[in-house]
Amino acid sequence: MNIIIITQGIPPPVHALLQSRHHITGIVEDSPRIPPSGLKRSIQNIISTLKPGTRTLASLCQENAIPYFYLDNNQESLREWVRSIDPDLIIIYSMSHLLRAEIISIPPYGAINIHPSLLPSYRGPDPIFWMYYTMEKRGGITIYFIDEGEDTGDIIYQESFEIPPGSNGQDLQHEIVEKIGVPLLLQAIDAIERGDAPRIRQPAESPTIRARYILPEEQKGMIDWENWEIQRIWHLMRGCAKCKKLVAPPTGLYTGQRWKIGEYRICDTTNLNKGVVLQKSEGYCVAGRDGIIYLTIDFDIKKTIHHFFDTLIP
Repeated sequence: MNIIIITQGIPPPVHALLQSRHHITGIVEDSPRIPPSGLKRSIQNIISTLKPGTRTLASLCQENAIPYFYLDNNQESLREWVRSIDPDLIIIYSMSHLLRAEIISIPPYGAINIHPSLLPSYRGPDPIFWMYYTMEKRGGITIYFIDEGEDTGDIIYQESFEIPPGSNGQDLQHEIVEKIGVPLLLQAIDAIERGDAPRIRQPAESPTIRARYILPEEQKGMIDWENWEIQRIWHLMRGCAKCKKLVAPPTGLYTGQRWKIGEYRICDTTNLNKGVVLQKSEGYCVAGRDGIIYLTIDFDIKKTIHHFFDTLIP
């Protein structure tokens, strides 16, 4: 089957499809939800190569002689590009924008998506955050046909997984997509090709909150430091470490770095300011109503370089 992939970065489905019997006839790299300027994107690409062995999606396409398209939300150009490739199927994983109907209709088999929740629960761009936020004990992976709605299309396959307390959400998502999502995806492609893929209609309404994207300026107010138990705060901070403004980030020489979230300890915090980073004899910590969470600086030179250019280039 001739397939176009739409994604960000190089996630497990890309490697799996390249190694499959299917023919990858094009790869679309979707821009971030808040895209950088052209100059900043070029600098970010250079910085990303500082780590040995790091590849960009564009370089991967070049190495494998696969047509590459960078999507900056100009779906008119994308539509013409997809038509020129003439795929049988479009596969999406991690796309910031909804794909328009006129593009979905180009391939004879349409388009399918890998969504990291047990649909119809947690429709939207950031289900992992909201599953940690609401303390869900189980999550899911769903392969479904894309329609004009947001994660509302017919379900092909889905499977649930455990969300361990305090697990890293980014690592967990990568692992479950690789171990659960990829096999389900390959099964779905085979079923579509045979003509016997299940099509389970979703209800119109989701039983959960919409899994909307949380803007950086919103993160600070997402935790109720006075009323939440410290375990819930710890679980969210560990699970959503990419949300670097849930608590005030490091300053001074460490501006631009992130906190590494350590363990939590139940203790009396009556005399401590809640939600404020404190420096105690045992190191940095932040207090909630019934305990503290230990913090260390997760130093990465690339973050320092990113911060330097962020201050120079708006």
